[in-house]
Amino acid sequence: MRKYIQVATVISLITVSSLATASVNAQPRKAPQISQSVRSAIATARNCTELRQKGIQDISVRVYPEARKFDRDRDGIACESSKR
Repeated sequence: MRKYIQVATVISLITVSSLATASVNAQPRKAPQISQSVRSAIATARNCTELRQKGIQDISVRVYPEARKFDRDRDGIACESSKR
């Protein structure tokens, strides 16, 4: 019985120390970089052809909500480079 308690104590100490190490080493998620030039290009463009000429395609509507007007199939990606 005494050995069981000692082993259980050691295991719980190892578990607690591993969790503490994991939480200390965890890196926060970085937000995507939102380019103001892309944002202004989306705002002024009349269609996807104009954006593609500027090298802008496959625009995430989550990152750039103003690109929703170019997302015809409503899948969350505007001005797709290729159809599936």
